[in-house]
Formats: sequence, structure tokens, C-alpha cells
Amino acid sequence: MRYQDFYDIGRDQPATASYANPNLLKNRYGNIVAYDAGRVKLSQIGDDPSTDYINASWVDAYKQPNGYIASQGPVPNSFLDFWRMVWEQNACTIVMVTHEVEKGRIKCHRYWPDPTSTPPTQTLSYGDVTVTHLRAEAHRHFVVRTFLVRCNSEERTVKQFAYTSWPDHGVPLTTAELLGFRNAVNAGTPNKDVPIVIHCSAGVGRTGTYIAIDTLVKQCLDMGGMPNVDAVVRDMRLRRNYMVQTEVCIGNVPNPDI
Repeated sequence: MRYQDFYDIGRDQPATASYANPNLLKNRYGNIVAYDAGRVKLSQIGDDPSTDYINASWVDAYKQPNGYIASQGPVPNSFLDFWRMVWEQNACTIVMVTHEVEKGRIKCHRYWPDPTSTPPTQTLSYGDVTVTHLRAEAHRHFVVRTFLVRCNSEERTVKQFAYTSWPDHGVPLTTAELLGFRNAVNAGTPNKDVPIVIHCSAGVGRTGTYIAIDTLVKQCLDMGGMPNVDAVVRDMRLRRNYMVQTEVCIGNVPNPDI
């Protein structure tokens, strides 16, 4: 299929929560929404129904319903919601496929404590969730940050894999770079039964491309032969608008040669 053939898939679905007045400042972009049928719902706080909202959508993984959470890059008004989502969904892996700033524009606000920031912060609290930065490991194309996340009397380890070689509205120089990153993410995810949280800036373009590649590789390993790229992209677009956002991104979703 051509990029134009994907454009309207799924876009007739309602997204009333995304457009509700109390939630507008929780959205990074006005045209990127979470469809009502597939949005991730947080536990409601008190009598306020808007507290169950975050701009994030469930996406099926290969043979794993709701195996991914496709999220926008958190904005300051959604930091608390983001970490609450990570905690409530038992996620242990966050995949970040954007820089914080690209071409002078903020693409994703720093939603984690960072001892290298100004001022340095080792621990931050987001509502009932406390996040402590334990360490950061730099690799050629990505950084792995490890956090200790606490809520009430429980604590868990969460890793953030931040890809550093993806230009905005472009693609990595080679598929091998992204496949290597994908392999590192999967090897570093101890619990395969919980969703992986994936975000870029809007949570659709690079996020969708990463999910498509991970899905296609798993299909190839399981079934052999050439997987159906069009079907994978179509299914994602039924869950979140604009997934695999541009023609360039769709053209670079590979039929992986395993």
C-alpha cells in the first residue's frame, strides 16, 4: 500500500477524553489523540474522571495483546500520570526514540531525575510514585538509564532505553542500528508478560516504526518468510492515529532479513 492509503485508517473513532477540557494541557500536540476504545486508563483519583487520562494507547505485540503502550513524550502536566501509568501497568521497560531537543525545539521534557541536570537531582516524587536515578550506561547509539521506582511500600527496577541516532522526520542511517537497539531492549527486559512503554515526541511516528520493526522481526523468527508490513501498520493505525507517521517512515519499515 502507498502511504496515502493508510491515512484515514481508524480516524473515524471517537477520542472524547483527549478533547475534554481538563485534559487538553496533558496533550503535547492538538492533533495527536488517544482513541477512547484503546486508550490506557489510569485509576481514577477521587471523584475526578479526568484523572484517568493519559495520551497513551494500547497496541498489540506479536501474539501478545496489548503488549505495547504507545505514548506521547510526557509534558510537565503529565509527568505524574506517566509514572503512575508505568507503575499501574507493571512496566519495567521504557523505550525513548527521541531527543529532548531537536533543531532547537523541545520534543520531550525530561520526566526523570538526572544527577547531571542543573540542579542535579537523584530522586524525584511524582505524586505517590518516587523515582531514583541509579545509573546511566552510554552505548554507541543509545543510553540505558536504570531507575528504582517506589510506591507505598513496594519498589521495582525500571530501565529506560533512549535511542540517540534517530533524526526527526527521518530514519536511522541503517536498519542494523535500530535492530541492534531493538535486540538490546528485548534482552534487557526481564518480564515478557508486561507491556513495554514506547514514546517519541508525539508517540506515533518513530514509536510506530519501532513497534512495527519489533513485530516484524518476531513474525519472521516464528514463521519464516516475508511478513505483511501493510497489515502490521494497518493494525497499529486502528489503535492510535498517525502511527508510522510519514511516507519516509513507512518506506523504511523493513521486511527483515533474519
